[in-house]
Amino acid sequence: MTNRSPGIRLTTASAIATLDDASEGRADLVVGTGYSSAYIIGRKAATLADMAESVALWRSIYGGKRTELGGSWIAVDPPYARLPIVIAATGRKCWRWRDASPTGC
Repeated sequence: MTNRSPGIRLTTASAIATLDDASEGRADLVVGTGYSSAYIIGRKAATLADMAESVALWRSIYGGKRTELGGSWIAVDPPYARLPIVIAATGRKCWRWRDASPTGC
C-alpha cells in the first residue's frame, strides 16, 4: 500500500478479482500500510488515511458502483460484493477507524 498510483490500485483490484474467479471465491484482499516492508528498503509507509482511501475505492469497485479512478470511470459487472477486504493494521488509530466504519477495519 506504499504506492497510491491509480494504476496500481486498479491492477490490485483486477488481480484479486481474477484470483477470486480462479479460486472459486476463496480470495481475500489483504491490505496494510506497508510499514515493515517500506522500513526495510528505507521508504515511508502509507498513512492510515491512504489505506482508508484505497479500501473505500476497492469497496466501491467490488460493490459494482460506477467509480472514478484517475480521471476514468470504471464499473465491475458482476460485482464482487462478498470479496473480503482484510485490514492488516493495529493501534488506536486503526481501532477508531474500525469503530467508525460500517464494515469494520
